[in-house]
Amino acid sequence: MWWKILAATGALVAVAAIAVPIATIRIQIDLPPAAPGPAPKPACPTINLEIGAAGSLALNGAPTTAQRLLLDMSTGRRCAPDSTPVAIHAGSQVKYGDFTKLTEELMSGGYTKLTLVTEGRGWPSK
Repeated sequence: MWWKILAATGALVAVAAIAVPIATIRIQIDLPPAAPGPAPKPACPTINLEIGAAGSLALNGAPTTAQRLLLDMSTGRRCAPDSTPVAIHAGSQVKYGDFTKLTEELMSGGYTKLTLVTEGRGWPSK
């Protein structure tokens, strides 16, 4: 009879020896806060550059020329050209050659973050 008690006690000791270390393992998990904070403001404000159908240019709403473009863009800027985003606004009447000349001029001045903003009614219907 005593051997049954000893076997049961041994089984309980074995289970406790396995279960106790498993129950005490801790895993550190860094979770983000439940509510996200405000979105960070961009370090460099976006330059808005408009190109018209006749090749006219406007920098943040002010008229400029292709010859003065890079000088006007750098005036009063605190950011380097390679970190300044430029949004090019172009309608459907803008000639492709004028657009490529503009992008080449911007890239030669170090502006690499270029975005094309098209204005129109979307894709033509079939």
